[in-house]
Amino acid sequence: MSEFAFYLVPADPYCLPDEEGRKRFLDLFKTVSPLPNGNGDYYFTVYADPQPVHAGAGFEAVVCPGCDTRNRLFDDDGYTPFNDWWEAALSGPRDATVTLPCCGAASRLADLRFDSLGAFARFKVGALEPSFSDHWQDGGDNFGALTEETLKRFEAIAGCPVLQIWEVA
Repeated sequence: MSEFAFYLVPADPYCLPDEEGRKRFLDLFKTVSPLPNGNGDYYFTVYADPQPVHAGAGFEAVVCPGCDTRNRLFDDDGYTPFNDWWEAALSGPRDATVTLPCCGAASRLADLRFDSLGAFARFKVGALEPSFSDHWQDGGDNFGALTEETLKRFEAIAGCPVLQIWEVA
């Protein structure tokens, strides 16, 4: 049986609120999901450089900013050549300009869009199997979303838009 984790990350890959802002972000998350999974743990991670935060087993492709090609990481035959490109690109700095193999478009690595929900981020807050409250649309459900009102509260703390990411483990 798969496990699901829910994360919130800033849409700006370089956004990192100060320590007090990160504490307020986590405190609000604890209100939104008061009883996550059996052990009650929350995930709160800060990275020195933007790191990919994505749907885990559900992460399938990166979208080219030049031609909108959906560059798949794997297909029915296994990993694709693009997966090798992606792994090599991840070994470099996040602010490096990379050339996408589909059309030759140039993009800063940290600005690439993920096909499934995900992004590069300097921090993430989340929980495995989060509990739901009235802060969730329709009371919450796996792969549910926060209410617009709640999301705006997180965005006010972060100082930029915030993405909601479900990870399949």
